[in-house]
Amino acid sequence: MKKLQRHSSHAGLSIEQTGVRYVSLKKKRSWEMDQKRYLALPSGVIVENQIEDEGALQQLLQEWAIRENLKGKSVTLSIPPSRILIRTMSVPNASVKQIAQLVELEVETGMHLPFENPVYDYMITSADEEQTQLLVFAAPSQLVKDYIAPLQEAGIRIAAVEFSATSLSRAVVQVQDAQFGNAMLLQLNAGLLDIYMFRNGYPVFMRTINFAMPDESSGSAGSSIHLSAQEVADITPEISRMLNFYQYSLHDGSVRIEEIVVTGSYEERALLVHELQQSMGELEIREVDFRQKENAAEQDAEMNDYRMAVGAALAGEDRQSINLLPRRESQQTQKFSYLVIGAAAVWVLLMALALFSWISYKGTIAEQEVQIQQLRDNNTLAQLELNKLSGGGGGAGPQAVLDAVMNYRLDAVNILDQLSLAKPRPSAIEKISYTRSDTIQLTLVTPTMAAASAYLVKLQEMPFTDQVTVDKVVRNTAVTAGVKSGGSLQSYSASYTITLKGSAAASAAAEQKEETNGTTE
Repeated sequence: MKKLQRHSSHAGLSIEQTGVRYVSLKKKRSWEMDQKRYLALPSGVIVENQIEDEGALQQLLQEWAIRENLKGKSVTLSIPPSRILIRTMSVPNASVKQIAQLVELEVETGMHLPFENPVYDYMITSADEEQTQLLVFAAPSQLVKDYIAPLQEAGIRIAAVEFSATSLSRAVVQVQDAQFGNAMLLQLNAGLLDIYMFRNGYPVFMRTINFAMPDESSGSAGSSIHLSAQEVADITPEISRMLNFYQYSLHDGSVRIEEIVVTGSYEERALLVHELQQSMGELEIREVDFRQKENAAEQDAEMNDYRMAVGAALAGEDRQSINLLPRRESQQTQKFSYLVIGAAAVWVLLMALALFSWISYKGTIAEQEVQIQQLRDNNTLAQLELNKLSGGGGGAGPQAVLDAVMNYRLDAVNILDQLSLAKPRPSAIEKISYTRSDTIQLTLVTPTMAAASAYLVKLQEMPFTDQVTVDKVVRNTAVTAGVKSGGSLQSYSASYTITLKGSAAASAAAEQKEETNGTTE
């Protein structure tokens, strides 16, 4: 998926359980609100961050966009973290385009996700001399479409989609001029507690806890929810369990959360901060209030309610923004189909070439077996003639010569089988010949020098081998089907000379050695 490009829009929109918030920003000395719009959602439209009544949501958004003059506005959308997964990944150092391709390959083929048709993006967290470390964010495509479809039907243009962890943390960092290290970010919102874990400033873990039910008599899902001291006390052990799970189960104690940042409405936030300070005094606990404080007389208490929309509006200022907006799905699918078809065609071609090579190889082996047998017969006759001419008084008789020749006669088919079975894979015997001096000339084509050396060792260990020498090794380079333009596959041709045991040459050398020893004695 292509990385989100920076855009000039500074408008953000957040969809939450209590309602939909739109904000546009302008920058003077610092970022300030230019416009803000709010659409309250009735209870049951969005429940536990899931859209339950799509028809009602779309109707409300269409009326709201017309009433607030939002048709045609371009926004970055912040959605709840439901079903959004985070995975770590390492890739070799490469260009930005190549890293994007590696992430795409991993997500599409190697990353196990509990849903199909994911939308995804990534952040680069660090890099060393060899590897680049990434965080990959993935969500079901249909989940994202469920959020953006009613907005697009209402005439609101979606420039990018992110989730509340990134938009909220951006608002904390840029509006409050704060920094995240190894931190837990808590968000209290309409009966839900969103827990985000950050490592070195990057979100690595998320969980949402539903701790209160909205008042059914209220027209808004969150307007009547107020946490009591007892409910806050019940939340604190769950937060502690999340800290322990993150530190000991996920990281074996090697990574520790150092601070907790709390956001939400003033009353609930103050209760939770007090309780956390009492039970987790070893951690730094701080709360964040998004109200503008430059001019106390013009404080805007609603600024805190628009914190996620503000963070989304600032996405264009963040180089590490993510974008889960499905883009050009038809073109990507078509491109993938072409790649699959092309790969299948190359596979069929390679299989056809392999089959043809196998048939040709079997035919060549049969012809070579006949040739070797004929050469052996000719060699036997020549040896008989030679022994007859040199027989003399002390020479061996015809019957002894015949017995010796029969003892030296080897099974050509057996030799060929052993030579073939011993070759390394993938390799092929390109050429084989038999000489009158009872030696075999053999040429092996193999992909590596190591394989050629291994074959030499196996030849020397064969029962019919007296001596093996390597005549030459030549490196071949040839363009191969399925390799991109300019690519090639490398192979080596190794030529061997095999002297057979029991051959006439070997026997003559042995007899000469015995005669020499007798004369010496």
